[in-house]
Amino acid sequence: MRAEMIPVLLLSAACFAPAARAGAAGGGPASTGLKWVSVSEQAVPVEFRRWKASDGREVAAAVRRPPGKGPFPALIYLHGGLGAWTEETLRFELLKGPTMNRFLADGWMTLAADFRGRANDPLTTDCQRDVIDVVEQVRKLPEADPASVVLYGTSGGGSLALEVAAEIPLAAILVEEPAMVLFTGMSSKETLLKLGVQPPYHPAKVMPIIEDPQRFYTPELQAQTLERMLRISCPIFVGHGDRHPLNKLNEAVFSADVRAKLKQPFEDVLYARESHGFSRGMSRSPGAQKFYADASAFALRYLKTRPVAVDSGLLGELPEPSKEDRRAGVDR
Repeated sequence: MRAEMIPVLLLSAACFAPAARAGAAGGGPASTGLKWVSVSEQAVPVEFRRWKASDGREVAAAVRRPPGKGPFPALIYLHGGLGAWTEETLRFELLKGPTMNRFLADGWMTLAADFRGRANDPLTTDCQRDVIDVVEQVRKLPEADPASVVLYGTSGGGSLALEVAAEIPLAAILVEEPAMVLFTGMSSKETLLKLGVQPPYHPAKVMPIIEDPQRFYTPELQAQTLERMLRISCPIFVGHGDRHPLNKLNEAVFSADVRAKLKQPFEDVLYARESHGFSRGMSRSPGAQKFYADASAFALRYLKTRPVAVDSGLLGELPEPSKEDRRAGVDR
């Protein structure tokens, strides 16, 4: 992938229109000099909301809502890996995650979606259905602007964000090192079984495909992937480091030829010397802050309702993660 931000020329007229304001300004993180922002849990607690989907299933998400009535733009985080997260881990992401705290401090409603895992079938559409249902429920919330819903995903969650965006309209998607081994269909159960890999699956078991994409990314899958990419109607922001082997495949998926065919705005940014999952900020790397600045600025162009920073009196410095925090979040 290219080391610089790719210029975006195909901008819709809507992105130049003035956006509505979510509320009154309150100082926000920029006025505090804080390096890693934390929003008061007492003032803005985590709620766990559950909804009934149209087919009777239950879908859920951890939620933090800025003070005030809104409406607010909504940022829904989709975690990586092939397994499901617990309610505790979803809460952890919103409370201890530096990037999610920063989005909240700047006035976004933040959510961490619960969805079924892919451990028994990496290409299942169950998780996609769950996220679509969460998005539909978030759009119904009186405090959320239905036209300003953004998905943010890392690794497998990045692939999932792209998968969902190929099915429903969104304001934008922000992804970091998406596991395109999923989006492309390369990691099918059939392929994994031929490699002698048995379920339950986890990222390490898919590594033989990730490390040799030319062998598995067939012309048929390339055509299928392009067709799927062309169904995405919202702007796409992709951030990536330069250490994980996923980037070799992603370079092929987001090639110059593919980008030339896309109708939606697309930006690709390299964050040198950053490792997989850096954008969440758990390792406190400088690339996480740069990712936030780039990705949030990108998303702002396409929101109907712009976020307004929460009062600076509700902000503090996010402590360094403890050993327990690292076990709970840094390595996910």
